[in-house]
Amino acid sequence: WDQPETTPVGDAGSRTYKATFTPEDTDNYNVISDISVTITVEKANPTFTIPTGLTATYGQTLSNVTLPAGWAWEGNSATPVGDAGVHTFSARFTPEDSNNYNSIIEPVDIAVFANMDDIERVVYEAEKIIESLKGEDIGNGDGQYPQNEVEKLQNAIDEANAVKGNPDIAQGEVDKAREDLEKAVLDFKASQITVDSLPLNNAIAATAGKSQSNYTSDSWNNLQNALAA
Repeated sequence: WDQPETTPVGDAGSRTYKATFTPEDTDNYNVISDISVTITVEKANPTFTIPTGLTATYGQTLSNVTLPAGWAWEGNSATPVGDAGVHTFSARFTPEDSNNYNSIIEPVDIAVFANMDDIERVVYEAEKIIESLKGEDIGNGDGQYPQNEVEKLQNAIDEANAVKGNPDIAQGEVDKAREDLEKAVLDFKASQITVDSLPLNNAIAATAGKSQSNYTSDSWNNLQNALAA
């Protein structure tokens, strides 16, 4: 080479440099200089770091997951991230100097977690119901809730909270736990005791105008005792 061997070959593409040819037999053959030699410079692979620690929630798409500078999802960014668990997608790294460095496609992992928004809402509502209950609200009388129904609702809340606390649980299990708790809330509300006093009131009204003279002493006493009760 006519230039120093440490001369950079330059940017990617075709580059022409000068060289000198020296034959073995210089006594009989000339040294030829200023020969143009073309070198094709290929793009180099860049230095890069594959993104890690990426997370998403069930129902999101790749467009919801932000990649570091220089990276972009390969293919359709509207692709769903999938169910809970670790899923792998292709991402492309494009270097700033794309004239001299190749873009690189690499597998990138996303840790997907179940969407807890709906179950958290239902748990909050159910816990508010339990918190609002007073001692006089629980029992077997008119307007009260039976103790066993209170316990059923609390158990359903505890089960839903256990699901919420499991980071690896699938979305289907979360949805089922939410549905179970919603049903438990409805069942609890329906368990409130309502006494239909109309038949009793009608029976009491039917005693109006009754005369003791028309009844035996025992019958009359039994009637009065029943009315007093």
